[in-house]
Amino acid sequence: MDIGIWKLKIRRIFLNGAILLFCILFSISTIAQSVHVSAKLDSTSMRIGEQVHIHLNATTPPNTKITFPIIPDTIHKLEIVQRSSIDTTKAADGKTISYHQQVTVTGVDSGYYVIEPFTFHFRKTGSAEADTLSTEAMLLQVMTVPVDTTRQIKDIKP
Repeated sequence: MDIGIWKLKIRRIFLNGAILLFCILFSISTIAQSVHVSAKLDSTSMRIGEQVHIHLNATTPPNTKITFPIIPDTIHKLEIVQRSSIDTTKAADGKTISYHQQVTVTGVDSGYYVIEPFTFHFRKTGSAEADTLSTEAMLLQVMTVPVDTTRQIKDIKP
């Protein structure tokens, strides 16, 4: 056979493989891009005993079932004070549904605390395949309360 024919066949195989790979990657990315999740802190620092809210948000198409992460009673040394129920809002055009949950945390030891990524599970209706998305990790600083050592120590209540 002629070398030119082999080159043509190799190009055709390479082109077909590239097209197939593009289609697979595009279909995976369109499924993953249709679901968005995020976690945000009200503040990245607080004093001992104060409270900060973590806002967990997810946006999905209407035909997608999403499961919020199960949050333990403590995240490292941060205590979970309260978890709100998951609020659901449907967009006016009906193309997306937004979910929101607020988690209130407090800290009683000073330091820097990493809040690990939260993992959401989702599945399109009628599909057996489940997928996951995770949020970014967050850093929270718990600061001590300044004490004036030149003044006399008093009881909180007389």
